Amino acid sequence: MMMNQLRRMMGSMRLSAGSATALPRRGLEEFFPVQGVVGESAKPDSKTQVPTTVGQKKVLVGGDWKAWMLREKSTEDLHKLWYVLLKERNALLTERAHCRAKGVAMPNPERRTKVKKSMARIKLVLHERSEIYQANQAKKQEQQEQQ
Repeated sequence: MMMNQLRRMMGSMRLSAGSATALPRRGLEEFFPVQGVVGESAKPDSKTQVPTTVGQKKVLVGGDWKAWMLREKSTEDLHKLWYVLLKERNALLTERAHCRAKGVAMPNPERRTKVKKSMARIKLVLHERSEIYQANQAKKQEQQEQQ
């Protein structure tokens, strides 16, 4: 159930490049969403494949993750979200490189900022949890020494 909520919230952050009937992409392929191959006789290579959003003026995006939202998540969910955001960051960097190579403006460049802020907030929440845990361990140790 938690994963469904996570997918729903992250779904608006980036449009899917493939169709629902396509085979799932694995490994490095996940970082390179492509529009397809130009021409029927063209072979897929780095010159014919470009990110799906290159050349678009506007891309639908969601919001960034706020700290109060992340504090409600389990550590496991934060770990999964971190890797989702890491993949998104890498995909956006790839898209930026393709846009620069093509000489076009990257659509919605603020997406990268939202991802970076969300990742920084995950670090903040995990740091807060770590400090609380260490403080509790110190209190527990102190109580054991008094007994």
